[in-house]
Amino acid sequence: MRALAVCFVIACRAPAPRAPSSDESGLRAAHEAILAHHRARDWKAMEGSGVVLDVGNGGIHRITPESGRAHFQRYFERAEFTRYEDLVPPIVHVSPDGTTGWVIAQVRVEGTYRQDTGARSPLDTTWSWVELYERAGGGWRMTGIASTRDRDAEPAGLAGLWHGVDTGAATVLAAAEVALGGRAALAAVETLRTEAAVTMPSGRATTRIAAASDGRVRFDQTTSSGQRAVIVASAATPAERTIAIGHALHVLLASPTRWLAGGSDAGEGELAGRKARVVAFRDAAGNPVRVFYALDTKLPLGAELVEAGSQPPEPIRVTVDDWRWLGPVRAFHRAVYEHRGKRYEYEYTQIRFNDVAAGELAR
Repeated sequence: MRALAVCFVIACRAPAPRAPSSDESGLRAAHEAILAHHRARDWKAMEGSGVVLDVGNGGIHRITPESGRAHFQRYFERAEFTRYEDLVPPIVHVSPDGTTGWVIAQVRVEGTYRQDTGARSPLDTTWSWVELYERAGGGWRMTGIASTRDRDAEPAGLAGLWHGVDTGAATVLAAAEVALGGRAALAAVETLRTEAAVTMPSGRATTRIAAASDGRVRFDQTTSSGQRAVIVASAATPAERTIAIGHALHVLLASPTRWLAGGSDAGEGELAGRKARVVAFRDAAGNPVRVFYALDTKLPLGAELVEAGSQPPEPIRVTVDDWRWLGPVRAFHRAVYEHRGKRYEYEYTQIRFNDVAAGELAR
């Protein structure tokens, strides 16, 4: 979609340099103004003069002041940026005769964009571009821009799958993905290792989970009395997949669409005294699963599941909190399971990404 291309940085009048020594600073100011106007979504400030050539995606586009103005207005009405900034200091050059100059930049863009359907899709992209300028009236005028960007993160790792969900659910899931760290960061997480101190009705235990984004899970629990239970689920059958999602809660809440079917907006609800938006799914056995997302932070609050194989179906209620940043990704450090009238409290003492060997998840 060209609306996401760098043509949206084509026009912004640069302040005129006061002396030849300020030529480079004038170009830097022009570039910084472009970023600031995007963060403020100020399309009126993106006023250009003359035609700008936009080179990218295998094409050359002539952008007039009129077409640029219409583009910015529409784009800024739909986009919400949580980050729009240089990843590295821009490289600036002025020709020896002072008549032309250019800026090379690498810019990180994060946020959401409202599609025609009303759903908000993630903005999660790193751009690299060259801004071309010429001297005009004592200042700088942009004449062209050539751009490229990294590919939007595929639904690898913990990045979500967007098919099969309705418009309302897609909006909720996109906002949660941004709150968790962004699509690119989640796509880089293929496995997860956690260790938790668990308080159970029968005493205390240590639970270790090794999980992969493809559904393989190893559950290893040792009680204070020395009893040990190990379960390895490959998600090859509906029963195993249902067991796996109950234990790999960090993976499930980061990317429910990779584990669950459906995905529909179930309106507003409440979990653990907090207001939430609810998204309804189905597990591998066809049982209902409801995931709750905080209205304020957009982060998951927990889920309502069904115990695998139970007849009649036994509900499981899970709430999570104590969210912390672990590098580029957020993870909860406390969970409470309520099941068959009992309460299980998990305090996570260790959470590591991409630290599970393939052999650990074998049968």
